[in-house]
Amino acid sequence: MSETKKDFPSYYAKLELDDAQKKKTGDHIRFVEKNINEIEDVFISEQLDASGKRKRYNDLLLFTSEEVFIVKDFLKTDEYISTHLKKEINLWKLRPVNYEVGNSTQDSWLVLEIETIHGFKLELKASGKNCDTLWGIFKSYVLKQKSSVRAW
Repeated sequence: MSETKKDFPSYYAKLELDDAQKKKTGDHIRFVEKNINEIEDVFISEQLDASGKRKRYNDLLLFTSEEVFIVKDFLKTDEYISTHLKKEINLWKLRPVNYEVGNSTQDSWLVLEIETIHGFKLELKASGKNCDTLWGIFKSYVLKQKSSVRAW
């Protein structure tokens, strides 16, 4: 289980989301929960800009018990893509830089690439404290499927 499991406000604070960003994220969560399925976990893929000081938020990933919903450029769009992950992950690649599990620093970053058996590809990026959240997502939704998953 990832540390964000149902503790979304703490996660938002850790990422330093402003009120408009929190509202937009909440709107996406409410839409999926009202119309599709209950959200178990949330991950916001982000990276530092060229100056290394300001985060750029890319994609919002909403995990349910059966699938993941991806909202690309979630602060500007309302387009949902979904894929099943359960027993459907074919390959994964993990790239840590200056990251020690459970001990992220301001200079840490982590990238997780996932490819499903149907060729669907995801790239999740994290910097700083968000690396620990991405590690939790990796453990909960990728490593949990050891029998059907291989690294590349």
